[in-house]
Amino acid sequence: MNFRILLLIVALLAIDFYVYHGLRTLFGPRETPPRLFMIVYWGLTIYSVGIILAGFFTEWRSWPTFFRMYSFAFLMILLVTKLLMGTFLLTDDLLRAFRYSGGYAMRMFSSTPVDEPLRVSRLRFLVQAGALISAVPMVSLVYGMMGNAFRHRVRTVRLKLPDLPPAFEGFRAAQISDLHTGSFMSAEPIRKAVDLIHRQNPDVIFFT
Repeated sequence: MNFRILLLIVALLAIDFYVYHGLRTLFGPRETPPRLFMIVYWGLTIYSVGIILAGFFTEWRSWPTFFRMYSFAFLMILLVTKLLMGTFLLTDDLLRAFRYSGGYAMRMFSSTPVDEPLRVSRLRFLVQAGALISAVPMVSLVYGMMGNAFRHRVRTVRLKLPDLPPAFEGFRAAQISDLHTGSFMSAEPIRKAVDLIHRQNPDVIFFT
């Protein structure tokens, strides 16, 4: 196996384990996460590793367009989400290190001996904030990719220009953007977009 692929898989698994142990805080310090959570979380991990291995051992360019596009896109969404969550957990771990160092220093200079081991738990609110903020881009990207990619809309804007030449009175310009043509699995969505543009009867069309 290519060393870079192996290194990538190891890095992904390390991130997954790190994020998983951080998310366990949401279910209590001594509680086991629900079975459904574990199945979904590790199922997505197996999916990610499987896609990487399949892309390495097979000719991924020959995969069906729909499967190839959405598989790699979803893989990137998962990675971005976990990396964002990881930044919150890393911040929490750094704060825990400072808190532990402070507590250890206080014990060293304290005149009263303490037999209990020094423990510093995670900041639950920071983990909750990280989980919530990390979910926002994941949900929005999945929605944009699956539900909003072909939802074309027309917005009419009337411009009043004081020095407009009379020849341009009633002139209609159509500006087109964000067609997501790379996401089309067939020609039907682009046909609908073209028909929608033609129904506006524009005098000129701008692609931006």
